[in-house]
Amino acid sequence: MIIMEEMLSTIIQKLIREEPEVRLTYIEILVDFVNKYGVKTIPEEKYQKIKSALNTPNNRWTTMFNRAIDETDPHVLQTTRRQRG
Repeated sequence: MIIMEEMLSTIIQKLIREEPEVRLTYIEILVDFVNKYGVKTIPEEKYQKIKSALNTPNNRWTTMFNRAIDETDPHVLQTTRRQRG
């Protein structure tokens, strides 16, 4: 469990530090990670929609996600991740 927490922490740190174009790669890794190791897996249809949206840089959800990361204090993101388990 500790290894998974460290992996998730590393992915989030990369998301925070990278430029929006590079961030998409880490978002995909995060989605794959959650789908594979999460308590509930993402249904295949939704998983494919998420992957499709991530491959469209000007998608409204991708834009919103990048904006949220840019405008949120990195410590808040890490604290939220720790509190959520």
